[in-house]
Amino acid sequence: MPLRSVSFFNKSVRILIPILLIVVAVSLASRTVSAQDPLQPPQPGDGFAGLTTFETRCATCHGPQGLGDGELAAQLPVPPKPIGTAGFQYTAVPSQMFTTIQTGILQSGMPPFGSASSNPLSVQDTWDVIAALYSLSVSAESLANGEQLVSDNNLSDRLADIDWANVSNQMIVDQLLDTGLSDAELRDVVNFGRTASYIHVDPALLNAPLESALIAGTVINGTTGELITSGEADLRIFDQFDLVQSFSTDIGADGYRFELSNVDPNHIYIVTVEYNGVPYNSDFIRLSAAQPEQNQPFTVFNTTSDPSVVVIDELRMFIEFLADDVMRVSEFYLFGNNGDAVFVGAQGDTAQGTVEIQLPDGAENVELARSFGSEFVPAQDIIHNETSWADTQPLYPGNFSGGLLVSYELPYDNGVTLSHPVTYPVSGVSLFVPDNGVEAVEDANWVAEGRQFVQETPFLGYTGQVQDGTLAVALDGRPRTVNNAATGGQAQVRNNSAELIFGIGMLLVAVAIAIVMVQRWQKQPAATTRDGYVQQIANLDDTYTRGDISRNDYQKQRKALKKRLKKVWDE
Repeated sequence: MPLRSVSFFNKSVRILIPILLIVVAVSLASRTVSAQDPLQPPQPGDGFAGLTTFETRCATCHGPQGLGDGELAAQLPVPPKPIGTAGFQYTAVPSQMFTTIQTGILQSGMPPFGSASSNPLSVQDTWDVIAALYSLSVSAESLANGEQLVSDNNLSDRLADIDWANVSNQMIVDQLLDTGLSDAELRDVVNFGRTASYIHVDPALLNAPLESALIAGTVINGTTGELITSGEADLRIFDQFDLVQSFSTDIGADGYRFELSNVDPNHIYIVTVEYNGVPYNSDFIRLSAAQPEQNQPFTVFNTTSDPSVVVIDELRMFIEFLADDVMRVSEFYLFGNNGDAVFVGAQGDTAQGTVEIQLPDGAENVELARSFGSEFVPAQDIIHNETSWADTQPLYPGNFSGGLLVSYELPYDNGVTLSHPVTYPVSGVSLFVPDNGVEAVEDANWVAEGRQFVQETPFLGYTGQVQDGTLAVALDGRPRTVNNAATGGQAQVRNNSAELIFGIGMLLVAVAIAIVMVQRWQKQPAATTRDGYVQQIANLDDTYTRGDISRNDYQKQRKALKKRLKKVWDE
């Protein structure tokens, strides 16, 4: 059975992230900010801290300068407003911006960042973001000119009486028309006057090199609870998509410490700790003038070779018909680890295989891909044993710890019983068959869930279960033409729409991945697309260093990842 590189559906989930965030927002819409939430900042908003928060929580939609050009902007139901521009801020009222950030705007796809969010911004965080928006929209020249005009025209007392949190710049300009100053001059006056209510910062300072910075953290054994006081931590520094430097430090009683100097805030940092032969990577680390020190604790685990800890949290199957006598099956496995140790395979060596996937006899043209965040990437480090395909990546404790997609072809002649062993307990199985004349036979293990449309293509859905370690489902019928729900015409599923059906299958698979991403998003800010590619490159480097991939394949995949990263970096 030839193993082919998987080169499709790399962008399938990116569409789903904003959609799922909307769903999360809708489900939480009944919860609103309390009436006691202040309409005045507890202390002046800090533009420095706010710009850092804006970069990590807002820029993916609103753009790094607040121009409405974030990488996800085009996928939202309503384009984001250019909130970082002078035009927007001229009519904006800070207290209203506060409420919008806290409660979200469901119809435009903006999730709530206040108490309805499971990863909320505090009251002060929100005011800091508002300070950042004013910092983005006001130039240093405007502030200098406004300061001079205030002094020359004795306007300090009038500005001191203004309730800055509850009025827009335009409202204040209207109040000062009697001064005889021009509209442009009054705007500068108000821009300067408002700095009494927040800490203005030049956004360019965030890109200035940091004189010193620190990345440090402790290392805890999650299996035993003990503090790890020996070993090494490795730090890798990336400039856009290139590894520019790496070095190591010892782990001691206080953990590890990387003391850095002349730090470029545009760099991305990844710390890796290896414990019992298993690597653990940190989150993506960014250093800035607002946050020159980052605490990155690690939880490592003992290893286990006991396969009883492995479960399949979800198994989803998709069928497509490539011809009258060929069908293609795609199975997506979301693996979990119910233990408190990392599963390294029944042989105790990841290189000999960890989690296994078994296929039906006669399966051909096998393709395997690994789910990584919001994308699928080719799984080149899969090994083929006599009866199964095995991953070589460790399975960490927790639900939805790893995802593998396997696709293969089987002969089809008016019906077939698809059957193969499943090594681990399965919580449930979902099956999707294009509604083109073929049905799954209902029995004690399979129940029809009805007809449904996905992107105007009809599918028959089923739920099932694995019986006695075997997945078996009988398909009956001959593929035929079906009505297109949008046009009322006929569409040849097996001839003209195979790629569409397969793509829809991947979108359905992506829902499971996106749910996992939302669960992770609830715990910490989601990594950007750029960070995702950097992490893929880092993982690929680890795979090559371990000798799990040939130099030729390594160079090809790294070149492709760098190309993708450069594209999103330049956008």
